[in-house]
Amino acid sequence: MYRVALIGVSAFGEVHYQDVLTQQAAGRMTPVAATIINQAEEPAKCARLRELGCRLYTDYRQMLAEWAGQIDLCFIPTGIHLHAPMTIAALRAGANV
Repeated sequence: MYRVALIGVSAFGEVHYQDVLTQQAAGRMTPVAATIINQAEEPAKCARLRELGCRLYTDYRQMLAEWAGQIDLCFIPTGIHLHAPMTIAALRAGANV
């Protein structure tokens, strides 16, 4: 089972969030970490991820530092201007993006 992380679950991130849940139910992926900067606005998603044993963060750098070498795949559905720095950080932490 692939260990996955998400950086964002709102707006377009909803697509990736739902895909991860679908793959988790099929036994292919398990969400281990997620950065959600607007947790107060996404209580249901946060609760569901916690139920699955996923650790939540508000800072992607902290998440990647704590999970370095332990994430198989990191989804980054964020603003375009954030893609490069977040992708580089995830790759340096050993995750596929």
